[in-house]
Amino acid sequence: MISIILPVYNGADYLEKSIQSVLNQTYDDFELIIIDDCSTDASSEIAQKYAAQDKRITYHRNDVNLKLPASLNKGFSLAQGEYLTWTSCDNEYKENALEVMAHELDQDPDLGLVYTSMDIMDEHGLTISSLDAGDPSDLIFRNVVGACFLYRANIAQRIGEYDVSLFLCEDYEYWLRIAGVSKIKNVPDNLYLYRRHSKSLSAQRERDIIEKGIAVQRQYYPKFVKSHEQAAIFYAHLRARDIYNPLRQFYLLMVLWYSPKVFLSEVFGLIKRRFV
Repeated sequence: MISIILPVYNGADYLEKSIQSVLNQTYDDFELIIIDDCSTDASSEIAQKYAAQDKRITYHRNDVNLKLPASLNKGFSLAQGEYLTWTSCDNEYKENALEVMAHELDQDPDLGLVYTSMDIMDEHGLTISSLDAGDPSDLIFRNVVGACFLYRANIAQRIGEYDVSLFLCEDYEYWLRIAGVSKIKNVPDNLYLYRRHSKSLSAQRERDIIEKGIAVQRQYYPKFVKSHEQAAIFYAHLRARDIYNPLRQFYLLMVLWYSPKVFLSEVFGLIKRRFV
């Protein structure tokens, strides 16, 4: 069985579409655990309506606003599935998402986590772009996992809960923990619809997400970066990502220190972007 946690906070605008995308799955051996983080809109009514109609759906409301990582931990403490995932109240699965990901885990007992490519849609549900699943070896450089994933419950038991101090970046740090103890794999199929809109956390808190993500990368750098070339690439990614740091160009000195070859590639790239 797959346990799906669906945290929601004032997500009534798209919640019904998100729940319906779970119910439309070709893989039907799942439980959907909805954690309402003290919503003040119609989220509660929508969630309870579906819970009353389908025994696979349960609804739980927090007594106080816990924010995302603590709500996830509460949901997973209730989960009974062999495989685990969570989704957002404004996003949607494609119909075969769970089936494809579960098959990948079924085929390889050494695989701890799988993740997929996804389509990006606007607030009206129109697809505007796509995002390919990144290579697992690039995880230390950026969050390649994205929003559509499935992992083993026994891996979760081994590495523990989501870090509640890392609100907005709890998922990235968790994937790094999983990658430290098991294989992870990308599935190139686009199996998810990720919605971009002005009310989303990612849109409202971009700076916090970037700065916390960089802190996580620095924390896990010693575990994942094993060569001078990887170190140079790491600092090149930091320079590109740390857009709120006025001194970020000094990362180029670290790139030069670790790999003149990577440094030259970065410099030529900067020149090309400026003059071409």
